[in-house]
Amino acid sequence: MPAIIDGGVLPEGIHDCTLDEVRGMFAASGERARLLDRFDQFVERLGEFIPDNRVTLYLDGSFITTWEGCRDIDVIIEAREFEREKSRHLRTLVSGPVKQEFIEVYKVVLHVVVPGLRGRDHRQWFQKVKGEEAWRFGNEIAALKKGIVRLTV
Repeated sequence: MPAIIDGGVLPEGIHDCTLDEVRGMFAASGERARLLDRFDQFVERLGEFIPDNRVTLYLDGSFITTWEGCRDIDVIIEAREFEREKSRHLRTLVSGPVKQEFIEVYKVVLHVVVPGLRGRDHRQWFQKVKGEEAWRFGNEIAALKKGIVRLTV
């Protein structure tokens, strides 16, 4: 995993990491460690929706920064090419009671991206430092980009 850069973020791009690397860099103790423990429980629960229990996840949000005020983890689940026909099923994960459960119980805000299909590519969107967030990172330019983490679980 690359080192944190000025502003407390990962360098621009998508970075392949292990859960242990994420824990060491972003969740060594305190509330962040509890969030990552909940994330582990979320991954187990997610296995009920993903039959082969093998999935690519992207982590972002304030969790993938040094900002101490984080209270949840933004997670993007990537549907693989052969799962295109299941995209409606996967999208049920981000709506209704299941989404609410993930937020309330596991503190995970889940998004789904289906490569090759129209719609917001959250992997790109989450790499932008939004105007309302720029102050957290000591930056005044809203066009800055930051890195996100890719995990295969």
